[in-house]
Amino acid sequence: MRDPNSFMKKTAAVLLATFFFAACQTTGPDDPDKKAKQGANIGAAVGAIAGAIIGHQTGDSRTGAVIGAAAGAVIGQQIGHNMDEQEKQLHQIPDVVVTRPGQNEITVELPSDVLFDYNSAELRPEALSMLRDVAANLSHYSNERVDVEGYTDTTGAEMSNQDLSQRRADAVASYLIDHGVLARNIFARGWGASHPKATNDTPEGRQINRRVEIHIHAQ
Repeated sequence: MRDPNSFMKKTAAVLLATFFFAACQTTGPDDPDKKAKQGANIGAAVGAIAGAIIGHQTGDSRTGAVIGAAAGAVIGQQIGHNMDEQEKQLHQIPDVVVTRPGQNEITVELPSDVLFDYNSAELRPEALSMLRDVAANLSHYSNERVDVEGYTDTTGAEMSNQDLSQRRADAVASYLIDHGVLARNIFARGWGASHPKATNDTPEGRQINRRVEIHIHAQ
């Protein structure tokens, strides 16, 4: 019978080694495939850990780790490539701000002043073309979690801001669902004025804080 403590030690060693490998594999800042390569490295690390567990069950932990790392690298690279392509496409949509805060996350920021009239959660007709383009993009990448988050400035009562931010997040999420995004992938939440990006002491800062953000997570 295999010693479970010995197996745990080996698994821990594989975990440390593979994550160290993933962290050390860097690319140049101008490398167009940087995200995909990072995804491959992370996928290899995760796959190696899974392979070690599979190998333990089959009696060949070394081969299992190698197989798992190879499979994980392929999956991770594909996820990274898909996110790269999706990010490029989102950058083509007018009036949105697209950032990449993490390897497997894209953030799309939509100014509330473009989406809604003052103190309203009804989408403006001028915003519908933009949202249709966002929905078309999200519906093409169906294996993702999409968090729609609403924010306000500090003008008005706290409870009113919370309610408004939730209704605005719900309005955007509902529109995306109505235009092809899978409902099971979308989660809407209002944050009120609790997460400002700029000062609320100036009109310009308050305008920045009134926004809806769409956070896209690879799964």
